[in-house]
Amino acid sequence: MKKTLLTVLLFCQCTFGFAQSEQNGITVYDRDSIWKTDVETGMDLFANLRKSLLRFHGENHDKMLTLLDTTAFRLVRELDMLYQDEVLEYKNWFTRNALTGNRKKQGYSYLDMMLKLDAFFFCPDMYAVVISSARLNTHPKIDMEKRNAAQALFVAIMDRLNSLGFAKKDEMLRLLEKFRKAGQAMPHTLNQDTGLVTEEDRYGFRLVDMLLCLSRD
Repeated sequence: MKKTLLTVLLFCQCTFGFAQSEQNGITVYDRDSIWKTDVETGMDLFANLRKSLLRFHGENHDKMLTLLDTTAFRLVRELDMLYQDEVLEYKNWFTRNALTGNRKKQGYSYLDMMLKLDAFFFCPDMYAVVISSARLNTHPKIDMEKRNAAQALFVAIMDRLNSLGFAKKDEMLRLLEKFRKAGQAMPHTLNQDTGLVTEEDRYGFRLVDMLLCLSRD
């Protein structure tokens, strides 16, 4: 089973290690500097991701509108609002916790996490953010009602997509391939525990991720 990469846990649990380092003459600032290169690289990756997604959106937004009926589009927009709110709540929780203890001194590790969360906001990954079981066991934990609502919306959207004709499904596949290439500019590395997800569901999650992205103005 693929292991989950939880950067947030590393950030939240490293305070003890930083405290020990200060006793050995290594400051929290010294240890935090290990994230500097990641931040510098991450900034470039994030900028490239935004460019790729803007290009993808501009070229394919109108096409997406011709593929979805009114009900499907409404469901996608509803799921995207839920998704965006959850990412922002995640960021808010992380920022507030950065005000406590030695986390106050961890500037680079904080920026590294913010870049990852911003990538999630602009390039949706609904499994990692609202579906993954990892969100039930690590802080910040997702509200179970919200997770259930996301799952219900996902199922409803997939039902609408499965009813599409062959030509529209084929066009969806072409759009999905373009979306995958756009997302490669900065691959997600958080909550990627997909070991128990079937290939069919994994395909469905990425398809809906694409629709969330394209549904935005």
